[in-house]
Amino acid sequence: MGASKLKTAGKTGLPFILASVLCGYANDQITNFIPPGDVQDWAYRSIPFFSLCILFLIKVLRDVGGLTISQIVFSKFAANPRKKALRKIIDDTYASIEVRDIAKKEYDEIVCAEIINSSALFEYISAFSPKKITPPKIPTQGQD
Repeated sequence: MGASKLKTAGKTGLPFILASVLCGYANDQITNFIPPGDVQDWAYRSIPFFSLCILFLIKVLRDVGGLTISQIVFSKFAANPRKKALRKIIDDTYASIEVRDIAKKEYDEIVCAEIINSSALFEYISAFSPKKITPPKIPTQGQD
């Protein structure tokens, strides 16, 4: 029971710790990059806003439909080149049937993973939508 509470506290406290460390570092480095004056005063006053931006970014990255960073990287960078290579194998007339079947199976697995990731992202984004999306109505013969 104690381990689950500790894990929950770590999950909720980690963004605040990261934001505090980053803002503390930024606060310390202001004097190195910005000369004294009004701009430096503005930089010191903007640290709380910077903290809120970091917390929001962490929240969005954590909540993006439950996706992990590795799933997002897979769907954007690794899946497309692999799908192109598999498509060439599937369309190759000289490849054996077994090789084509293996390529089709792997291609289908990649497409399924992309669909799952995209649907999770769509559900996350649609939660911010103010109204439900309804399909357009098709008029009957008596309506204009």
